[in-house]
Order: sequence, then structure tokens, then C-alpha cells
Amino acid sequence: MANMNNHQMIAMVQAARGDASMPKKEPAPTRIRQTTKPELNKTERRGIEFLKRRYPDAKLRIHSKTYVLANGVRYTPEATAVIDGVERAWEVKGPKIWDDATVKIKVAANEFPEIIWNMIWEDKKTKEWRSQIILSREQA
Repeated sequence: MANMNNHQMIAMVQAARGDASMPKKEPAPTRIRQTTKPELNKTERRGIEFLKRRYPDAKLRIHSKTYVLANGVRYTPEATAVIDGVERAWEVKGPKIWDDATVKIKVAANEFPEIIWNMIWEDKKTKEWRSQIILSREQA
């Protein structure tokens, strides 16, 4: 009896009561939900490759940290790493930068001034990557 699951125990109790109806089939175990979408878009992948070339010894963590900025507002930079004992975070942007992304990285810089926040983008004319450090109000 110790090795019986709930489904088997319910069936045994119902049989002992004379209940002729069969218990419902036990539901299949649920699977852990996993996304099949690519982790990064094309621009972000190129930006991460740039960061890997620029910081070859750094362990870049892709979309691994989410920062709580306010009640229900979260921000996940494309990459984070600790370089020379200082945490850095990067946001990769294409030619169109949405207002919410710039606002979130500015708020993150104010909420977490101990982190160096960077925005990187590819110059379409020169094909070179540009970088800008986002300063907190205290640092500006």
C-alpha cells in the first residue's frame, strides 16, 4: 500500500465502496515550458560577437539577469559580465531605438549605480560598433 499512488488509492477506495464508475485517468505530467524562439535577434548576435572580441577573457552572460526597476517593471540587458572586479551590462540597439529601452537603461543606471551600463550599436556607414556609457544622476 505504501507504493501506491493517489490514482491507485482512489480506485481501491471506490472499489471497496462498490462504486462501479472508473476513476478519471491521471493527467500526464506537465513539461517545463521552454521557448523555441531564438535567444537573440541578428543585431544582438552581432553585438555579442563584438563584445566577445573586445573582452575575450570575460564570461558574458546573455539575458541572464533581470533587474527590478519599479513595481512590475523589469529590465533584462542583452549581456552582463564582471570585468576587473566591476559588473558591466550592455544593451545592443539597432537603427531604431524604442523609447522604453532608453528609459529602462537610464532608470537602471540610477537604481544600480555600482554597475557600468553600456549601450552599443553598429554605425551603418562605417560598420564599426559604437559604445556609450549611461551615467546615473550621481555620476553625471
